[in-house]
Amino acid sequence: MSLDLNTLNGPEEFFEHLEWWRLQLFFPQQGQAGWRQSAEAVEQVLASRSVVAAVQSGYAVPLGLRVTVLVAVHEDRVVLFDADGNITAALEPEHLGQALALHAGAWVMELDEEPALLAGDAETLQAALNALEEGGPDPFAPAQRACVHYGEPEIAVWSVALKGSKTNGTLHRDTALLHGEPGPETAVVAGALTGSPALILRDFGSWWGLSYYSRAAMAAKVKGGEEREPTLALALGLGATLLPPAPAREPGETPAASTPAQRLAAALGAAHMLADPADADALEGAMSAVRAEQAVASLARCVPAAGTLVVGGPVARAPWLGEAADAVEMLGFDPAWVRVLAGTEREPEGGTEIVPRGVLGAAGAAFKAEFSAQPTVAVGEARPPGELPEGAPAQVPAAESATTAPPAQRGPAGGLGWTRSFAPTVRYTIGIIELGLAAVFLFLAPLPLSWLNPVLAALFTLDGAWQVWDTIRLEERSKRAGEPPQRDGSDAE
Repeated sequence: MSLDLNTLNGPEEFFEHLEWWRLQLFFPQQGQAGWRQSAEAVEQVLASRSVVAAVQSGYAVPLGLRVTVLVAVHEDRVVLFDADGNITAALEPEHLGQALALHAGAWVMELDEEPALLAGDAETLQAALNALEEGGPDPFAPAQRACVHYGEPEIAVWSVALKGSKTNGTLHRDTALLHGEPGPETAVVAGALTGSPALILRDFGSWWGLSYYSRAAMAAKVKGGEEREPTLALALGLGATLLPPAPAREPGETPAASTPAQRLAAALGAAHMLADPADADALEGAMSAVRAEQAVASLARCVPAAGTLVVGGPVARAPWLGEAADAVEMLGFDPAWVRVLAGTEREPEGGTEIVPRGVLGAAGAAFKAEFSAQPTVAVGEARPPGELPEGAPAQVPAAESATTAPPAQRGPAGGLGWTRSFAPTVRYTIGIIELGLAAVFLFLAPLPLSWLNPVLAALFTLDGAWQVWDTIRLEERSKRAGEPPQRDGSDAE
């Protein structure tokens, strides 16, 4: 006996019996007016075929415009709705992809493991990809302009994370402001050992990405090279159009009784695109229920004006900026950095510039910072009683200091560094060795200084994981270079 989809009630039941299919639609560079027409065409194709869907606001990527469409699938058929709001699975996924390509002019793709073209003109897609800068940013992903990372106070950890990347930044206590390509902040989260909560705000120009990691998430053990799962991850500044539309309600308010089609569309949007009151459950244990509800309510209001199909313009003028600051404060972090990232306030003075270093170079800098903070006395100088503890290091005369020697007499800067010119097998080997050393320092703690063992473990984990991940990424990119995306034959996740 087949299941009557109209008897399902609530996200839990929907996602127990249904799968969701995430389609990524791309359009070439054509300006805001052309992009709005493309987004309207997408909604018209879905509405004309009565497809239950959530359509996220479009945003710019290097290739052009990206629009995400989420639909429900049951027994290899896309779920549709009728005039009474009842739902049934009837449309073949392949037919939906072809309609979006033919009538909306989209390149219909899946990006789960690697780019796969499901429908659309492969030749024009390849021509558009060839026109982009070789070795540049991912053509299908939004370009990250800047990032604020809360929760990692160790300058040595950041120094290793930035080595080999085109990123610069400053550290203010436990808050790092980064500019350039993405990646270092993800590596820091993956290699963190402090167990402190972390928050990442990523600036994509007209919208932001938010990733919150609770104390429990940061303390959880992860394998080398793997990333931690965020406790809460949302897009700030992107909205979603639901088909059929949900009943009118205030952002964050639980919707009233509705048809099965409206409930399913709302479940798709809430689970994968918009903040929803149910997200407060994910914060349970990380903060009080009141703070969690207030944070999620503020995040639910971080959406563009109603009817915005394609986002544009700087975040500094976004009406939701104040709500974002409130949410950051409720999550337990300094909201002043929200305005710094948006460009409405200047970065405060007193930050420490992050200098990219290898693992040993960063550890040496940490040693130097640790001991230079202690009082010193010149050689042969009498010390007033009680001024220095016994055994404190004496200051070496400048003429005898290695740091003031001529450049030719100095030791090598950095230390266990790496370059992308190394063969992949060499980089793999270095990465595995570093991960092994990280385990030694973490579990055996061979050094007498208690603070140094976890710092070195974090540094070796960070650099080892980065080498393995970056080598795999570069090899996959080189394999895909010059090859058009191919359909992998899958119609649903």
